[in-house]
Amino acid sequence: MIITSVTIEVANYSEWKSLFDLYAPGRKAMGSKGGIIYKKNDSNVITVIMKWSDKKKAIAFHESKNLENAMKKSGVVSIPIVRFYDEVEAVEI
Repeated sequence: MIITSVTIEVANYSEWKSLFDLYAPGRKAMGSKGGIIYKKNDSNVITVIMKWSDKKKAIAFHESKNLENAMKKSGVVSIPIVRFYDEVEAVEI
């Protein structure tokens, strides 16, 4: 399992989210297992944490022209900060 985090600033969260939702089938086709969206306080800075079944597919997805075009279309106004993490251990409380 691979985890990605993508931090971006968007012009309008609602508009970005509408397009993000439209691209769910594409993420799923590339191995996304879903994730969580975090928003920084009252700003339009968001971080998307996603789980992926395959590291190569996750990298290919994040390097694709389709994603670059979708980000432009959805109102991303910053350079995305993308990080890849290998799952090491699940921790129980």
